[in-house]
Order: sequence, then C-alpha cells, then structure tokens
Amino acid sequence: AVDLTSSSTRRDDLLLDENTLQRMWVMRKYLADMNPVEAMEFINDRIKKTRNNEEFLISMNG
Repeated sequence: AVDLTSSSTRRDDLLLDENTLQRMWVMRKYLADMNPVEAMEFINDRIKKTRNNEEFLISMNG
C-alpha cells in the first residue's frame, strides 16, 4: 500500500516547473484531508478521466 499524502520527493523544485509545482501542492492539500483509501480512490478516479499527467494536474483546480 502507498500512503499518497506522505509519498513525494523532497526536491520537487529541481524536477518540475513552477506551474506544475503549484498544481501538485493543490492536490497534496486536498488529499491531506482524506484517509489513505479515500485519497487513492480519488486519484484513481481522476486518472481514469484524464489522458496524461499534465491533463491530470490541470484538472486540479487551483
């Protein structure tokens, strides 16, 4: 099992552009209020509705 709220690299800023970083923080803040099962179900549902990672992150309003 993967705990989505605690899984990440510590140096996202070296790997991603500012816009992507902002969208990821929106997602992390949203997931932080969920238990691990709810978070995984949310991610799974959202991924099924998008074609790629970029579209997935764009779908995160923020």
